[in-house]
Amino acid sequence: TMRPSLKKWTALARANYDELAALLLRVKRAMPEDRVALARGARLFPDDFVIQIGLAQVSRLEGDSARARTELDAALVAIREKGDGSLLWARSVAAAWAQEDARNPQGPGPRDDIEATAREKSAPRPDASVK
Repeated sequence: TMRPSLKKWTALARANYDELAALLLRVKRAMPEDRVALARGARLFPDDFVIQIGLAQVSRLEGDSARARTELDAALVAIREKGDGSLLWARSVAAAWAQEDARNPQGPGPRDDIEATAREKSAPRPDASVK
């Protein structure tokens, strides 16, 4: 039996952290374990901006809008400096936050189920092939 290479395991792990980060853009609340998992992913893959944006989303879902904005802005700056292909996706997250903030100045929190479902269906997702 052939064992997968370290490179394949690493790619799989990174993809799983990215998927968690993208999933958090579609939920109403974050669990404490989400922050722990993404923080671990950020330590393993410090250049993965999807994970960094996921951590910003966790802060937003926890109600810390100032921290969330600081984290998202830092990710956007780093993406621009690196020239990473995830800039378009990161900008779409920032735009989605701006639209949500305009509709709900109190910040994220419990939302009407119909409105939340509509937003969840249109939430931006990273394109793994663009990374």
